[in-house]
Amino acid sequence: MDADEVRRAWATRSGAYSPAYYAYHGPDATSEWVVDAVTAQLGETATVLEVGCSSGRHLERFRRAGFDSLAGIEVNPEALTVMRESFPELAAQATFHHGDIEAILTDWETDAVDVVYAVETLQHLPATAFDEIARVAGKLIVTAENEGDADTSDGVIGEVTRVADGVPLYYRDWGQVFGRRGFSQVAGPDRVGDRDTGRVLVARDEADARAE
Repeated sequence: MDADEVRRAWATRSGAYSPAYYAYHGPDATSEWVVDAVTAQLGETATVLEVGCSSGRHLERFRRAGFDSLAGIEVNPEALTVMRESFPELAAQATFHHGDIEAILTDWETDAVDVVYAVETLQHLPATAFDEIARVAGKLIVTAENEGDADTSDGVIGEVTRVADGVPLYYRDWGQVFGRRGFSQVAGPDRVGDRDTGRVLVARDEADARAE
């Protein structure tokens, strides 16, 4: 399954792991962890982008916490419809972009937002997307991804497995991935939920400015 096939698989997904599925379950402990991580580093005034936001359950937790500059990117066209039904205040407040993450971010300015975060999304992406994520994130990247080392994971770093009807899941150390792209890990790795590893990474320029 190549990158285009992966995008199509998520764009047409229904049932488990679809926008409706995530909206039904709503914000969860992972949402809390991500919001707490961003708040601890930058406070509620940060501008926040979620890549792979689905119907917005994690962004909804940011909205409830008082963040008012929120954006999301999602490939599934049903996501915004579900969001309007399940999280209408979020849909009215935040900005959403439908399409491929890498293609959308290519048109964004460098350091366009303070924070880019992802929950179980980067693990399915080709590595070409990571440069754009690092370029757009002005201060912080937060990841909650399956790195293959938690109780319900069978993989190890560097391997790839197949999930959700053949979609690839790449086990990566996100501290190393974004460390090579100008970020330093300042928190984590933390266990997030049953299978994810959480990491908080600060842009080195931002870290240097804090140290002055």
